[in-house]
Amino acid sequence: MKTKLLLEHLNNCKEQLLQFAKHAGILEHKGNLGTVREGFIKNFLEDNLPENIKYHSGEIFDSNGNQSGQIDIVLHPISSPKLFIHKAINLFPIETVLAAIEVKSNLNDISSIVESCKKVRDLQSDLPYIAFGYQGNSQKTLIENMQKKLANGQGFHVGHLPNIIVVLRQNYCLVRGNNWHHANATVEEVYSEVLTDEKVLLGLFSYLLKLIEEWSAKPEKHSMPIKKYLEDKITLDDWI
Repeated sequence: MKTKLLLEHLNNCKEQLLQFAKHAGILEHKGNLGTVREGFIKNFLEDNLPENIKYHSGEIFDSNGNQSGQIDIVLHPISSPKLFIHKAINLFPIETVLAAIEVKSNLNDISSIVESCKKVRDLQSDLPYIAFGYQGNSQKTLIENMQKKLANGQGFHVGHLPNIIVVLRQNYCLVRGNNWHHANATVEEVYSEVLTDEKVLLGLFSYLLKLIEEWSAKPEKHSMPIKKYLEDKITLDDWI
């Protein structure tokens, strides 16, 4: 009897993703390469997680007109509205988003990840943010670089660090614990759980599954408060 069927499957998915990414490496245009590698992650999520969630690209915005900038993958319930712009590009009201995922071919430059996460967190402080890299620095170097980023100041703090960081080829997944609420926490304290080997994709899979199950139990939690997005909130009562 296979007692580790889930882990075996996720490990097979990891190997497939690495092979797909390697094959995509024959593309010369970086934009095409990025789009294809994002597509591989979207397919993995769509194939293995509940179908009541879609995985789009675009920007997140709030009722004050603030925007997140481009997000590679936005987890969005099929019952929630989005603003269609063109082809695969959409705008998503912050209240309707379950999580944001940034996909990198190489996760060596943690600065761009932290800065992107900060933009999202400035819209909503507790919105889950995930960084996924096909390859990157070692776990030790990545943590050191994040610590340097925080030490440099510039408005960054531990609350701007991703919930999950996956570096596939280097074979580790960092999962943020509860210590990030402590302003002086070190990066090592923030990422209290480290998954390796066959469990690399388990942190991502189980974390997103929990978010989706929580939304399914209370879908109203991610409804769009339309009145907040209108300047003339009084006349709306005549229509709704």
